Amino acid sequence: MVGTLCVVASSFYLIFLFVPLYLSNLRHLMSEANSDLLTSCITFVYIIMVLMCGRLSDTFPHRMDLIRIGLPGIIVAAPLMFAMFECESLFGIILGQLMFALCLALVQGGLASWEVELWMSEPTLSFTGVAVGHNVSSSIFGGTMPLISTFLFYRADYWTPEDNAVWSRIVPGLYVSMLGMISLYCISFVIRHPHDVRSGELRMRKARARAERRKQMNSLTWTETFDQFTDVVSSSFSNLTLPGQASKGYVPPSVNGTNAEKEVA
Repeated sequence: MVGTLCVVASSFYLIFLFVPLYLSNLRHLMSEANSDLLTSCITFVYIIMVLMCGRLSDTFPHRMDLIRIGLPGIIVAAPLMFAMFECESLFGIILGQLMFALCLALVQGGLASWEVELWMSEPTLSFTGVAVGHNVSSSIFGGTMPLISTFLFYRADYWTPEDNAVWSRIVPGLYVSMLGMISLYCISFVIRHPHDVRSGELRMRKARARAERRKQMNSLTWTETFDQFTDVVSSSFSNLTLPGQASKGYVPPSVNGTNAEKEVA
């Protein structure tokens, strides 16, 4: 769960904490007041996007499907946003942030419900599981995001050629893309929960029944399994009737060795 949420925490801190400082103090593309005003407007639009994406997640059979749509968008949009900042136009800066905010909203729209649904099979552990997974990822990846991004911004000049300044500017975005790949890899190991918007209770009952049958089969020894097999085979053969014997009431030979046939009146 921590690996799945790493890009969510880092992306949130990136767009709402690091980007205003990046535009005003690091790249000097606008004043600090204008950067804060732009961030406030992007935050307002982002809230509306999250509400719409949360409603959209209710229409999917599994909320994880919408998260899987948003993660590749974050992987692509993070470096592209920093590349669009280099156009040094207000339209490009706003468009880059809105594009990244939309991809993040697709992930966060149904994320809270998805975190709870992961622990529906163990309701007593839901609070601990969600709290630990969410807070650990926010502390490790979200809390260190401004520090790592600032470090990458200054060190990128030594890692990229001098004649290609764009690549040195998108290095913080590439770090978020790397975290997005980790999240996409981790979420591929998450088992689809039987919860479904339309038939969730039915799927949960079927999942519990399959688990009970599997548990019973695993608890049987090989002798008990063989006895059940022989019982099924013997009952199947005992119910068979040969042609011409059903009308006479044919009875199979007894076990004590007598081979005489008996007719039932």
